[in-house]
Amino acid sequence: TLGAISAYTFHLLGRLTYVTIDENGKKESKQTSTINSIGDLWEYEVGKSSSWLVSASIFLTCFMTCLAYSIILGDTFSSLAETAGLTGLMSSRRTSILLITLTAVY
Repeated sequence: TLGAISAYTFHLLGRLTYVTIDENGKKESKQTSTINSIGDLWEYEVGKSSSWLVSASIFLTCFMTCLAYSIILGDTFSSLAETAGLTGLMSSRRTSILLITLTAVY
């Protein structure tokens, strides 16, 4: 169910970015678009003063997702290092998270 809702949302965003506005202020669907991003869509529908919220929320979502993956992978690798018999800095959780973040994610 969640997958279907996500798919519909992405489909709807794609359709809405293909909207153009004619000289009478009327919306019409065309292949050429004046709305090229979610930020532009927000600016048209809600207003320019709050369009920064869209960019900020997309940035935070991506950043927090990368951070979560770094933590999960760092925890996994530190546990594997302990299982393999490594001690000290090599089996440290912080070191594993830092190495994963610096090499794999970024």
